[in-house]
Amino acid sequence: MFRTKVENEYQKSLLDYWHIKARGKCFPRRSDIHPEEIKDLLPHIGLIDVTGPRQFRYRLIGTAMVDFFRTDFTGTYVNQSKPGKYGEFLIDLYACAVEVKRPVFSKSAFLYDDDRGLFTQRLILPLGSNQQSVDTLLFSTIPILDKHTKLENIRVIEDSIDFEEHCRFTEINEHAHQIA
Repeated sequence: MFRTKVENEYQKSLLDYWHIKARGKCFPRRSDIHPEEIKDLLPHIGLIDVTGPRQFRYRLIGTAMVDFFRTDFTGTYVNQSKPGKYGEFLIDLYACAVEVKRPVFSKSAFLYDDDRGLFTQRLILPLGSNQQSVDTLLFSTIPILDKHTKLENIRVIEDSIDFEEHCRFTEINEHAHQIA
């Protein structure tokens, strides 16, 4: 089952909330999401506007994600603010959620020249003004730090020498399908 792939409790809560708001439909509308109902999750979530095919603009970035990346990407387009392999990965990930119109979960790593890796878990949840198309993505990015890695010592994107996705799952008919 897809939910078992999601390891972080904030992301599990967000996924559960999304399902409640979908009310058995393919996905909820943006207007179904009420920040006051998920106050504890707000630092860990953001919204992305789908502005065209494979074009995404960050509408809102939670404070925990701003702290993690040391940058507030609010108002920027992915293809402009996230260069190279990492940007391509994000565009593919977001496009996947738009295409399948279901939750997508991914694990990935930023790699550094001293053999460190900073792992992340991403949950992407589609929203739309109708049931035909996705126009907004609700998302969460959670870092996984080992006991040797201090977040304040890393500029996540700038210091990394490479980026790789380890796995990707999408929720289709209540089953998790690995797609990467």
